[in-house]
Amino acid sequence: MVDAGLSPPTAKHCIDALNTFLLQRHAAGQSSVLIIDEAQNLSPDVLEQLRLLTNLETNERKLLQIVLIGQPELRTMLARPELEQLAQRELVRVFTWRWPARDHPVHPVPAGGRGPHRCLAV
Repeated sequence: MVDAGLSPPTAKHCIDALNTFLLQRHAAGQSSVLIIDEAQNLSPDVLEQLRLLTNLETNERKLLQIVLIGQPELRTMLARPELEQLAQRELVRVFTWRWPARDHPVHPVPAGGRGPHRCLAV
């Protein structure tokens, strides 16, 4: 875009576009979820930007649900004082661990129309 004489979009422009999109989905009765895997690798600045996305809401509800999935280091990161506001917005925290394969059989599970995925039967 810069080569064409256009300036790159600002963060505000991107958030406004996202808000418009989320409002359209809300008006259509749809929910939106942002799932971030390996979230322990995100910087505190990026996590703060995610917190700001939780401000996108209507009078009835939040427009975007955010799910952070990560290694135990994510728990440590969320405990940092500078991320206190993000941790306060957290509604559910789930900790998992690796189950020994011999104790819990693995079964293929179809997901998203992309064929079988492996899932623990617990």
